[in-house]
Amino acid sequence: MLGGPSDVVAEGAGGSSTPPRDADRTAVYEAEDLVHRLMDRSLDRPSLQVAGSTLTLPGERKFASLESVQRYVDAVLALPRVRAEYSEPSAAGVTVRRRRGNTQAHYEFGTATLALPTGLGTAGWAMRELVVLHELAHHLAGDAVARHGTLFRRTLLDLIDAALGPEVRLLLYVTYVDVGIDPVL
Repeated sequence: MLGGPSDVVAEGAGGSSTPPRDADRTAVYEAEDLVHRLMDRSLDRPSLQVAGSTLTLPGERKFASLESVQRYVDAVLALPRVRAEYSEPSAAGVTVRRRRGNTQAHYEFGTATLALPTGLGTAGWAMRELVVLHELAHHLAGDAVARHGTLFRRTLLDLIDAALGPEVRLLLYVTYVDVGIDPVL
């Protein structure tokens, strides 16, 4: 799952216009999948070696309802650090709703809505803190064209640092490097 070096490709062969593509999406998902697995394992083994450092990973929140996700999103957006870093309109409210189907979570730019599949087992895979922060990063980055580009990645790293701590931020940062994309500072 390797992404390309650029965030958006706006011109096709011969200068014709083509829809933008999300060149880093696959690599971002690959990195996040690895971090999800490590966070899941941290319940039994909270410490691990990453880039020469021993990290102790915190527990990751798992949500039982969309209402609990909404409360979490509101709390993250209210963090002084988040409000200071992101403009008022970006830090404004986000609505959380159920998404039909179980294979994707997504953020709707036009309505500032985070849509998550709910349920138990594989149907509830998105009801976890890292997925919610990923979708919230789309909101705060505010770039519907370069969906998983450098601005998005920087925003996600900032949110993870604010909500989960520097250990998880470092883990994702190193994982971005490992999958071949610029993690941004």
